[in-house]
Amino acid sequence: MERKVELNRPDVSLANRIKAMFEADSEVAMDYIDADDENCAKLILNVTNAEKAAALRKLFPRRYDISLPLEIEINDSIPMSGDVIKAAFKGNPHFKDYCEFTNALTLETYHVCIFKEEIIKFLNDNAGSLHGYEFRLMEDLAKEVFDIPKLLFTTDDGLPYTPDEDSASN
Repeated sequence: MERKVELNRPDVSLANRIKAMFEADSEVAMDYIDADDENCAKLILNVTNAEKAAALRKLFPRRYDISLPLEIEINDSIPMSGDVIKAAFKGNPHFKDYCEFTNALTLETYHVCIFKEEIIKFLNDNAGSLHGYEFRLMEDLAKEVFDIPKLLFTTDDGLPYTPDEDSASN
């Protein structure tokens, strides 16, 4: 009986080894994208634990430069929460508070980042300033940089607000 033996490309073989290491891990889901004429192969790890995702980013290089390169992408796929937002802005002097509210009609939760009422001055020469500075509200910068559904940004207007009871524990 004759059996046909095939040889995987080096990038496929390396991806298979990595997949074997984590396929039984319930916090890691993987997708392999094969190489084409313009892009090298890519292994995407979607991780539902932020701490594990950060650790894996430290362990894996972004790219293995072997004869046929393999890119590694590690995505943190945990759902948005107050803890995530607070961790992202912890220690940031422009961040004031966080609250969340639930839409009574759709029952969807919205996350709100509240920034201090201040103008931020930073170098960003765009020919619109005599000395190369740009002046912006943190709210506006966040709206331009982050595109996350149900994550809202605002500037503290000094008026009182009452967060949901659930968000007070966040």
